[in-house]
Amino acid sequence: MIIFYSPSHSHAFNTDDFINLIKNQDTDAAIELIKETDSIYDLNYIQTIAQSYANQGKYDQSLVWYEKAYEKNSLLGKFQLAEVLQYKDDEKSHQRSAELFESFNIKDGEQIYSNALYSLGQIYLLGRGREKNNTKAFQFTYKSHTYGNPLATYTLSVFYHQGIGTKIDLISSASLTAELANLGFVESESDYAHMILNEMGVKKNNRIAVLWLKRAADKGYPQALQTLSRMYLYGLGVEKDNIESYKLYLLAKEAGIMDIELDMAFANTKENEKKEATERANSFKKLKTKSFGFVN
Repeated sequence: MIIFYSPSHSHAFNTDDFINLIKNQDTDAAIELIKETDSIYDLNYIQTIAQSYANQGKYDQSLVWYEKAYEKNSLLGKFQLAEVLQYKDDEKSHQRSAELFESFNIKDGEQIYSNALYSLGQIYLLGRGREKNNTKAFQFTYKSHTYGNPLATYTLSVFYHQGIGTKIDLISSASLTAELANLGFVESESDYAHMILNEMGVKKNNRIAVLWLKRAADKGYPQALQTLSRMYLYGLGVEKDNIESYKLYLLAKEAGIMDIELDMAFANTKENEKKEATERANSFKKLKTKSFGFVN
């Protein structure tokens, strides 16, 4: 247990109490605890309070504290201030957010710069603080991608796939998706499998598609579970296996996937097969997932 004592304000506080108040989202009480100490001016405490308010959706309060962090020349504080300003409903806040993101440069560090570039891409894509411009959205996203930002790479693959700010280029879209799949991002593992199955920028190969589907399904990704169930049901790229197919169907259904075709296909499944498949589903344990946060 650590107790801080501030001679200038003659007040001691227990850091564990502060941490627990933050965990319980009682941010007002956490501020009250430290307001008579020098910690109220400490950057780490300031950013913790700001983030606590932001996590609760109390953006006006969080902005007050992110402003304090920004005033202390915190790059992270400036970035988070720009992010939270995007949650406001007024154009003035959006414009200031864009200005803050535009003020970052490579000297601030590749990671925070690439994140700022990505955010600018989203600003132009959505027209929040800058006039909507798909070409600029593509350009900023592409530049962020060149600095190794995986979320930018994912978005860029979507831009190529849908022709946003650029010509439709399914080969580039598939290539970027494969790059992310090889890094273990579950959304991309599933997406790449479906690109292979639908011959979208890459040659169709059921066997290879199944390998990618298995990687995503082992992590519990709903769409991969659904498609892999179909592959086992019809024997596409893998030996036909009704029990494994039914197991995957149950897991996909539990994850919220509705599939009338599979419902009908399994309507007359033998009870012994259902029992074994159910046991397999109940014992299924998801592997650790690397994700962009789109997983159900």
